[in-house]
Amino acid sequence: VNGGKDALRATLWLPSGVKGPLPTVIIRNPYGSPYRTDWGQVLLAERGYAVLLQDTRGRFGSDGDFVPVEHEREDGLETVRWAREQPWCSGRVGVFGVSYLGLTAWAAVGACGEGELQAAVPVATTARVRSVLVQPGGAFSLELVVLWVTLVFQLLLLRRPDEMLRAAREMWSSSWWSRAKYISPLSSLDRLLLGRDWDFFQQAVAAEEED
Repeated sequence: VNGGKDALRATLWLPSGVKGPLPTVIIRNPYGSPYRTDWGQVLLAERGYAVLLQDTRGRFGSDGDFVPVEHEREDGLETVRWAREQPWCSGRVGVFGVSYLGLTAWAAVGACGEGELQAAVPVATTARVRSVLVQPGGAFSLELVVLWVTLVFQLLLLRRPDEMLRAAREMWSSSWWSRAKYISPLSSLDRLLLGRDWDFFQQAVAAEEED
């Protein structure tokens, strides 16, 4: 993707004892841990599907920079087209995912042309980001943003579960959460959470009318 500059890496799950090519399900995931977390890949493979569980751009095994939402349409399309050309794929492809993984499924649906996808199952998710981050009347979903950014950019980068739990306990026992809840101006939240300006967040705060 990205003009050939970045490679998106994935784990392929195949059903035991079943000859291909097989109908294929693509799950695109920013959260990592393919062997520790079942995002549906095991269940689907057990039922005869080839399952491609991919790290989204800039996450874990995949190259590039992770900017939430921004690249999911083009990367989803490229992944679907690549999968359809593989010897283990029958040419029938679906996308599946829960929460952000469901958003990547919606993104692929929006980017693919007629006949490129045969099924889509987004679960507990949305195709529109603004309605999640900004409530009716304009209130910003501060708690959601704080928890998600902390999970994705700090806790999930710790490989061991005990390290993740220890870091989470230390955060909650410190003044970090109180400072995040009452931070002003809102545009300084990324510096508190990440220690730097985050272009995606700065653009989202400034462009209130964009989805």
